[in-house]
Amino acid sequence: MEKNMISFTYNIIKQKKKHLPRFIIICLLSISINISAAWYSDWGFRQSISNSLSAGGDLTNFPILVSISNSQYLKYYTAANGYDILFTLSDGTTKLDHEIEFFNKTNGTLYVWVKIPLFSSSQTESNCLYMYFDIRKTGNQQNTGSVWANNYLTVQHFEETAGASISDSSSNGYDGTVNSVETLNTNAFIASGAALRNGSDGFILNTNVFNTTNGSWSIWLYMNYTVEGTALRIFCANHSGAANWEHRDYKSGANWTRRFYYGNSTYLDTSFSLSGWDNKWNNICYTWEYSGGTSTVNIYTNGIYKGNYTTANQFINADLYWELGHWQSVSPACVMDEFNTASATRSADWIATAYSNQVTPQNFRTLGAFETNNNVYYIYGTVSGIISNNIAVSVNGTMSYTANTDSSGNWSMILPGGSYIISISSNGYFFSPSSYNINLSSSGIYNFTSCNGYTVSGNVRNINGAGIYNAAVSLNGPLNETTVTDSSGYYFFTVTNSTYSVQAGLPGYTINPSFRNISVSGVNSTGNDFTAIGLHTISGTIYLYNEPTNFIGKNVWVLMTGDSVSSNRCSATGNYSFQAGYGMYAVTALSNGYSSTPAYHSVRILDSNVQNCDLVLFPARCILSGYVTDPFQKKYFNVEILLDNNPLKPVFTDETGYYSFSAKWGMHTISINNSPYRFLYNVSNVTANTDKITNINFSVFTGPAYKETGEINFISSRIINAENNRMQISFYRDPGGYGQAEVALIGLNGKITRKIYNGILDAGAHVFSINEPKKLASGVYILQVVLKGTAPQKRYCQLISVIR
Repeated sequence: MEKNMISFTYNIIKQKKKHLPRFIIICLLSISINISAAWYSDWGFRQSISNSLSAGGDLTNFPILVSISNSQYLKYYTAANGYDILFTLSDGTTKLDHEIEFFNKTNGTLYVWVKIPLFSSSQTESNCLYMYFDIRKTGNQQNTGSVWANNYLTVQHFEETAGASISDSSSNGYDGTVNSVETLNTNAFIASGAALRNGSDGFILNTNVFNTTNGSWSIWLYMNYTVEGTALRIFCANHSGAANWEHRDYKSGANWTRRFYYGNSTYLDTSFSLSGWDNKWNNICYTWEYSGGTSTVNIYTNGIYKGNYTTANQFINADLYWELGHWQSVSPACVMDEFNTASATRSADWIATAYSNQVTPQNFRTLGAFETNNNVYYIYGTVSGIISNNIAVSVNGTMSYTANTDSSGNWSMILPGGSYIISISSNGYFFSPSSYNINLSSSGIYNFTSCNGYTVSGNVRNINGAGIYNAAVSLNGPLNETTVTDSSGYYFFTVTNSTYSVQAGLPGYTINPSFRNISVSGVNSTGNDFTAIGLHTISGTIYLYNEPTNFIGKNVWVLMTGDSVSSNRCSATGNYSFQAGYGMYAVTALSNGYSSTPAYHSVRILDSNVQNCDLVLFPARCILSGYVTDPFQKKYFNVEILLDNNPLKPVFTDETGYYSFSAKWGMHTISINNSPYRFLYNVSNVTANTDKITNINFSVFTGPAYKETGEINFISSRIINAENNRMQISFYRDPGGYGQAEVALIGLNGKITRKIYNGILDAGAHVFSINEPKKLASGVYILQVVLKGTAPQKRYCQLISVIR
């Protein structure tokens, strides 16, 4: 594998040197020199990392913090989640356990913990690593639990953004509980931390996070002791026997006192000048060991041993209830980060090395050369023509990468195999070819030539010819771009020879024409203008007529016609609105069964909104009318007619027999009421759905045809109930009849029982009442009509029966 790498590098430098920027030559020379280490599998990229020596002595299974920022390699050659990143020893193949605490591909930032089996105090090679990455790889290369497998009880990075727990990165699963904090995921010493709140318990720890005989704990704190008496219990515990265990920091004058309570009011403390400690991040570490009935406790601050104390009691009891970050009094500014406990008593060398590594991690390591495997390829080229310097060349596909040309127009990249599009652009210029589509399996050259383009230009103006500022104009075709008009309404695009479509748009305006098709062939295309017609609002309210106050019309359809057509429903409050451009319009309410006042609004829009186009709806009315006649077209006057059987509002026929009603739209009944005449039918059903319905006529019954019965036809009943208050008889005289007549009721003995009428009898139906019918005896009578105006006289008779 190393032999292939040397050959690959040598050929590139020898044959293509004139195309290589200096940093690529240095990078490839570095790769050629670094031939001792094998490669981990077929990962495509790696970078060596040399770490400082440990302090004092060798350390085993030491988790080192590696911090990298603004790495171009991490930006381009890694997956978005960083799962393809892994670490090996300096042999290049022995994979190490690691945990990524924070990764940001966009800016190439990485905080990662790597467990080194032997972190040496004297052998540099033992402390060297390789960091591998390859965007093509899938799967998560982390092994978080194993990083913290050796004696660690809990490891909490405070990386949570929300929720009720702080996770334990060790395999023990001793998650803590968020009790009350100011802010999670705040900027901290290593990636993110937790800002504490005054007067609250920050976190509750799992009861298993401390070992009773041997152990260590460590935490990073940012403190600002600005108020006298400010105190913080970094951790505290309540023993079931009321013995208190806690670490407390507080301010006293110009000093900072660190005190450890190890049973009720028994404590050990040390004081420091606040100078150099306040307003900064500090690391606090405790170790303890219980042996021969005595506990020895060692206190470290920022990797420096600060003292110890001994006690006959065990430092830790199994039934303690632990709290982390408990405020005692006034709130200073305090942020916590990187809390861990272990079941081993960490050595002073371990503590000093951890502090040195974590306080300035980027000074603790040195990044080596960027190396590539033989399954990645080198592509390069030159941009020539009108412009060539500082041109961005981009690839997109299996991965994305951008490189700028140097002063000679040269560019280059190293990419893993895969499918890519290589493209190049610069405002106002065009390149030939516009792009390359490649399946990369070998190194290659991809050149571009720059040239001037042609312009497509025009103006966007209002109806008065004034330019409109900031109107959006889009170009579609082989090139797809968007621009906005300047203060004079002008726009332009730089294009190559081809066919394009241009559209303009501006909120609140309609654009005329809606688009322009343009063909560019060797010359600029100008005068591609658009007219922006301002959209204004036509609005009003729909009411339903009511006395004394109109009701609000709800969900009534409103139609706008004219230079544009639209319809919508008014709201539950009766309001409606339309957007319309310059022009003439009519607004009408659409509601079956109603008419409106006015019938419509005629609206002209110039350059402002039109309001108060209100419409009042009245229930639609229909005129229902007809005549009361007989088959011979005689007109009957003063006949009572009802609408919908309403006796309170009758109408009566006039001298021509005519009647009429004004009715709402819908189903109605028209009927004859209290008429002495007999009718062929006396009820008519009608549906009112227009402005008028005529010829709803009623015909008086005339009896048998007069040609058969003579000039008089009797049309009343032959049986009369004398108990009725009204006793009526009726008959019909033929159309030609007129003259003196006598009507009487005659008994079977030939004597006149009642004289009913004596006078002129014209043609048509006649109704007569018999007075005092109750005085008539039951029996059979003759109803006689004598026509005296004829010669000879004519008699017409009908037998009737009077009953009770």
